[in-house]
Amino acid sequence: HRLITFMMFTSCFLVHAQSRWMFEGGLSGGYSLAHHVEMNHLTHRFIPAFQISMHQTTFHMHTDWAKAYYYPQWGFGLVFQDFSESRLGKVVAFTFNTRLRLNNYRRKTGVYFQFNGGAGWVTHPYHSVYNFKNNILGTHLNNAYVFGPVVQFKIRPGWFINTGLVMYHYSNGSFKKPNLGINIPALYVALQQSREHSPDSLYEKFRIPFRKKRYMSFYVKGGWAEKNLELGGGFVGTLGMQINWHPVYKHIFSAGLEWMDDRSMKRFVKYRAMAFQHYGGFRVPDYHRAGVYVGHAYYFNRFRILTDFGYYIYDKTEVFIPMYYRIGVRYALNPKWLVSFDLKLHLVEAEYLSIGIHRNFDF
Repeated sequence: HRLITFMMFTSCFLVHAQSRWMFEGGLSGGYSLAHHVEMNHLTHRFIPAFQISMHQTTFHMHTDWAKAYYYPQWGFGLVFQDFSESRLGKVVAFTFNTRLRLNNYRRKTGVYFQFNGGAGWVTHPYHSVYNFKNNILGTHLNNAYVFGPVVQFKIRPGWFINTGLVMYHYSNGSFKKPNLGINIPALYVALQQSREHSPDSLYEKFRIPFRKKRYMSFYVKGGWAEKNLELGGGFVGTLGMQINWHPVYKHIFSAGLEWMDDRSMKRFVKYRAMAFQHYGGFRVPDYHRAGVYVGHAYYFNRFRILTDFGYYIYDKTEVFIPMYYRIGVRYALNPKWLVSFDLKLHLVEAEYLSIGIHRNFDF
């Protein structure tokens, strides 16, 4: 009955398709990955998902970023997923969707990379009394991501079959423990309805006027993290500076130095020292950390999609490995001021989410 209801709901969108919007309804299924030994009792079950999406083409836009990225698609989506485990429950997620074309529009078969990001509501998170065996998801509200390659096949004018291998990911960014997070690789199949577009401008090569830039940025960030379920969370503050090089329109390269003040780390190292003499006795080490990093950002006019890779040059806590990385987005309020939202991780373990403000200085 769920599948019938889903298909009826999807058909309501498909029959009202407009010229700039594409409507899609799909199914997927896969198995969750046990990337920690502690989660083996909740994984290895088949997990189905239903997904509804609506994408808008950017063919009508004449902006530089649309031309540079070969007219990407953007839109919104709704995902329903049953974790097939009573202690995990179900999740409903609302996402902002992007799709980048990877091959030429002249080809009838389209190859895309899609990245959907948003928020998901989990029905059965961890509870110390009623659901203490769920050590994967600690809160109702979680980050939700769906990403992977998608291949599009035309079956008749205006109708397409989309299929691909996608990854579903849910976690709260260690805002609240436990937070091992869940990763679900799945096969995705969907029916899409849209009006076809083939303007001549799609086949042209664009030369976007651009002047190389170099500038320095200073930033301050704030977030919240929890290192241990019993110790509670604490504020995380970050101060940093970075050098940026913008040699071509689509790419920005950077290198920086940052200092981190994590109050949840302060509690955690004190606990390890007092309870287990982890640091060679009752000595409590300095909980502050400093790191250097290099990064890359995709430039979408006011938006930047960033990835940073860092290394701790000062870290006495011995809690994480010395390497870390960060993924996130920045938005330019104007050429000098930007705001950011990012997630800092160590391998598959998220440490904290942070919101920041940046100030650029030309040189």
